[in-house]
Amino acid sequence: MTVSIARMSQWHVAEIYEPDTWLPVPAEMTGPERTQWTRKVIESLRSSWGGEWQDEYAVVLVAALDGIAGTRQPGDGPLYLCWPLPAPMCMTIRINVFDSPLDREARPVQGEAVYHEAPGLGPGVHHVRERRDEILGHQMDLVAASFVFDDGRSTVVVETDEVPAAVANLVAPDLQRLVQSLVLRGPDGLSFRALPPPTTLVDIDDRWEVKDGA
Repeated sequence: MTVSIARMSQWHVAEIYEPDTWLPVPAEMTGPERTQWTRKVIESLRSSWGGEWQDEYAVVLVAALDGIAGTRQPGDGPLYLCWPLPAPMCMTIRINVFDSPLDREARPVQGEAVYHEAPGLGPGVHHVRERRDEILGHQMDLVAASFVFDDGRSTVVVETDEVPAAVANLVAPDLQRLVQSLVLRGPDGLSFRALPPPTTLVDIDDRWEVKDGA
């Protein structure tokens, strides 16, 4: 991001759709707390995956879960983990609030930009970044996405990490519902409402929409 960070602790998540299959990652866990949390998550995955579970998954998951939990800092916004497939490859979804960039014309993230409007946040931009790379000896299409909303003072960003396109496609419906449901209230108690994005960032006629039942 090309914006300076603002403390998410100053903001309140008033409304949000949290899919049952997504795992919230607590912030500011101590080392022993992370160890206990990681153990509980692995046991839960072992149980829910049933016959799809393989014992070698545990080593990969311990490193991944502890590493992700260890990045959580005071003031960080919600962070979710999602396993759309019974395999040790999770997708992360983060929600954070940043200070607005001095130049609203600057593109905050790279990739294809599409106009996107959410009922609780206002007009914004949906960025999709794609590339092809070799993963475990196989060529794969990798995708990452960001939803960016700016009111001239603060920038709300909902973003995913980079995952194979097949994984991203499975998570997309729930991700869209989360963005559409999100309502944030600032330190002043007022709901966040974005300004229309500069036309230099996206063609306002190129819209991304969610239809009922999608």
